[in-house]
Amino acid sequence: MILIGFLFLFLILLSSIAIDFFWKKTNYYYNLRILYKSFIQKKTNFKILNLGSTYAKYAFGTYEDLHINGGNFAMNSQSLFCDKLVLEKYLKNVQKGGIVVIPVVVCLMLFDNNDNQKLIKQIFKNHIPQKKRIKMYRKVVKDDLYKLRDIYDGDPCYCINCDSKLDSLEEIWLKLFGLNDLKEINLSENNIRTIKKNTVILEEIVETCLNHDLKPVIVTPPFSKALESRFSSEFKNVVLYKSINTIVEKYNVLFLDYQRNSELFEESGVYIDGGFCLNKRGSKLFLKKLMNDLNYYLGENIYV
Repeated sequence: MILIGFLFLFLILLSSIAIDFFWKKTNYYYNLRILYKSFIQKKTNFKILNLGSTYAKYAFGTYEDLHINGGNFAMNSQSLFCDKLVLEKYLKNVQKGGIVVIPVVVCLMLFDNNDNQKLIKQIFKNHIPQKKRIKMYRKVVKDDLYKLRDIYDGDPCYCINCDSKLDSLEEIWLKLFGLNDLKEINLSENNIRTIKKNTVILEEIVETCLNHDLKPVIVTPPFSKALESRFSSEFKNVVLYKSINTIVEKYNVLFLDYQRNSELFEESGVYIDGGFCLNKRGSKLFLKKLMNDLNYYLGENIYV
């Protein structure tokens, strides 16, 4: 019986090793490494690191194409609270005196969600969270169809039904934040609390950078003219710019706004969805503009 027990345990161990081996050969595993490349490559000499949510992931997705020594640490549906967690965990990956870009837009200041907290703490530790092993091992049997070339692979190069996509995006925001529209300043008590909370977190992110000899730069990535037209300037001033300006004045940090007077990014053709997430061409245009501005204002050459 003892021999049978040892044999059974040996077979379980052997099967686990075999599944791990074949799992790491799947397209799905390869694609995970594409999506979270900066998190898992263990590079420690980035000249620039960006935080941010979905829009930032696409805006900063062409570092390698442009030979920029940067790490894209943006994640889908990311809150400022989780941005802070990412910074605290990965600031060691930026060389001393390096730049940390903090992308901030209107929807982020109204967003209070910590769903990515567990992901930040676990998925990049062993690449496979223990609790998700069974689900992920299914990919050994039913794999992704192909390997991604980059984060844009699989997304449309440009938007066809732009208005309907932007309508859907606006509807999601209105429902998520409990708003009637994006023009009238009719904020709920919860909206006001969230803005105040996120302002404090944004300030803490800036302080963390300064305390570790890093240069924080607050950036508003571009939206298309069609998406920008859905917001009133008064609404953006109250929700977004008031908080940013307070922090910029207090800490004397650089703020680069690519949502005002930026004709380069007005057309929907540089976005995958008509105005929120830049496509590959749009990302290259944006990063070239950003690098030139960083060189102009900070005297920093971020290229490899």
